[in-house]
Order: sequence, then structure tokens, then C-alpha cells
Amino acid sequence: MGKEIFSNFLRAFVDYFFDCANERADWNGKIALVTPTAHGRAGVFNEQDCLYTLYLRGNENGQAVSRKRIISVADACYNPYVPEDWKKIKEIAVSDDLEYMISNTTEAGITYDPSCLPDDEPPASFPAKVAVLLHERFLINRGSSSFPANLLMITEKNSGTMSCSMHATGVLAKSL
Repeated sequence: MGKEIFSNFLRAFVDYFFDCANERADWNGKIALVTPTAHGRAGVFNEQDCLYTLYLRGNENGQAVSRKRIISVADACYNPYVPEDWKKIKEIAVSDDLEYMISNTTEAGITYDPSCLPDDEPPASFPAKVAVLLHERFLINRGSSSFPANLLMITEKNSGTMSCSMHATGVLAKSL
């Protein structure tokens, strides 16, 4: 059985694919959702057993389609700003069951925060959180696939910031 750590945006895409894999390909996996902000909706998701309805609308074989699907692949949702949740997220990161870690943010989330330190519980920035989790996994020699699915629009205006942030994240990861 696999476990994944997901960010909020991907619920309609990756969660759906894994839900279908459970149904059609006998994957038999579960995912762990992680809210991207301190005021995230972890409590709401957990209260509804992490079930939610996905509306699928578009064209299939030249025909308009509109379907609803209950997504049931998630088994828990965590808020990294709650100490017990951050501890659990780190436990999942080093678990033998972890197969994939898929992360997502926009350019607003990939910002350099010089106050982030490797021992912060949790680090304030998104890149620092990901670096800590990947480092924890590296320390115990457990491989997994990490798929950053970040929606970044690099422009002249923000290219220096993006480059600085990516470099700083690498420096943070090296200092771990």
C-alpha cells in the first residue's frame, strides 16, 4: 500500500488518478493531504473522512460530459503548522510505505525566507518544508519519487527572485 504527501491544488488531478488506480488497477493505496497554509482546511477534510466530490466536465470522444465522482483515496489531511501534524508528516516522509511525494505551489509560495533554519518545526517557507522532508528521507536511505508540480510563471520581473529562492532552497538542503 502506497502513501503520498499532496498539496491542496492537486486534489482534482493527482488524487483522481490514484483514486482510479485503486478502482481499476488494484493499486490499493492511500494519500495524505497536507494543507499549504496555517489556516488550511485539514479539520474540514478530516471531519468528512477525507471524502470529497470531484466534478468532471469537458469533452470525451467528441461528446460533452459532466460527471461527479466521490474521491476516496485520501486517509488523512494534515496541517504542518500544528506540531502533532508536522511530526506525523515527517513520519510519513520516512515511511517504507511512501512511494511518491507530489508538491505544488505558485511563485508566491517559492519565496526565499532567510529566517528558515533546518531545525524549525516546521520551517516557515514551502521550499524549506520540502527540503526538510526530502532530507529526512535521504538520511535513512529510502528512495521515493518526488514530483514538484509547481505553477510558476517566470518573468523579467520575478526571475531574480525565483533564481535566488531556488538557490537558497538548495543551500538549505545542503545545510541539513
